[in-house]
Amino acid sequence: MYAFKTKAEAIRYRKSLEEAKREFGRSGQNLTPSQQETAGKLFEMAEKAGFSLGEMEEALRVGMARVSEVRRFPTLAEAVEEFMAGKASGRLNPHRKQLTPRYLRELRITLVELVEGFGGDMVVSDLDRKSLLRHIEDHSPGRSSFNARLAHIRIFTGWAAKEGWLKSQPLDSTDKHLPKAAKDTVEPDQLRAMFDACRPLYDEPGLPERYECDASQAAVAIALQAFGGLRASEVRKLTWEDHISLETCEVMVSEDIAKTSAMRIVEINPSLRAWLEWAPREKRQGPVAPFTWNRTMSAIRHIAGVSNLRNPLRTSFAVYSRASGIPLERIGQQLGHAGSEVTHKSYANKLVPSGLAARYWAVVPEEATPSIKVAN
Repeated sequence: MYAFKTKAEAIRYRKSLEEAKREFGRSGQNLTPSQQETAGKLFEMAEKAGFSLGEMEEALRVGMARVSEVRRFPTLAEAVEEFMAGKASGRLNPHRKQLTPRYLRELRITLVELVEGFGGDMVVSDLDRKSLLRHIEDHSPGRSSFNARLAHIRIFTGWAAKEGWLKSQPLDSTDKHLPKAAKDTVEPDQLRAMFDACRPLYDEPGLPERYECDASQAAVAIALQAFGGLRASEVRKLTWEDHISLETCEVMVSEDIAKTSAMRIVEINPSLRAWLEWAPREKRQGPVAPFTWNRTMSAIRHIAGVSNLRNPLRTSFAVYSRASGIPLERIGQQLGHAGSEVTHKSYANKLVPSGLAARYWAVVPEEATPSIKVAN
């Protein structure tokens, strides 16, 4: 009378209990009080969500599969810690190669940033290409930082895929995604702005405080890159006495300085000579580059508006040299390329008008001859 409206309903219910008992034994006959409470909560949740009984069963099945996956795979934070431990010990390095502290530090910074962006409790198997690329783009102000993060995260996800925690490498080469390529050359006016910024940079409007410095001695270092094609790492090691000769118009890049460990002689063209002679004689001693190199160049590039360009001065030298009619083979020799194919691959398709090139080579000190052109 309390549970059923009619006797027929009660009989049907009794039969269902008897069938359950025959099939499952006493465990199928009824639920314990705690099980009844849990079932009531589940039905209440399903009702609020508008789930039918069948949909509720499907949701439970999917949820159980998800819980099993969480138990089987580590969290993103746990995976990153295991990966970094393997890298630091050399266990995960090709041929057990010892990685530099700087590389390990940058790798850890990128991956900690990844954990913070996705949440450390996230299961590593939930990483996917779309969300990873969005994360990289959101945290990369420029092309070089994008590529660095992409390389670091690709190494990590490749390892996770080998561990079986990802179905595949989400950032493989076929899915490589880069932001629009930056313009790699500086305009003549931008180069002039860089030279004009070679002065004490304190309380400079718009210049971040961390960049404040005395950039008075940076002009020659800029000229060696812009008009000599030297790498920044090479310029930092040059000294006036050992490497620069105005008498023979040569800059000697010795084996211990060159990136390729092969000595080369860089010809001093008229534009470069103008800046070398501009330096007072009493200053032509010791290192060519200022001591606070990184801060000085960051400040100068910020003021000139070329902070987003990648290696602009060396690239500009090659591009404007080609526009002036200098063969690529000779340009490659000046740049210190291991072979002519490197020069062709890097600069064969980068063209600028010859008139613009003439303006570039004319960026010399005001007291120098205004008609300076690059020597062919």
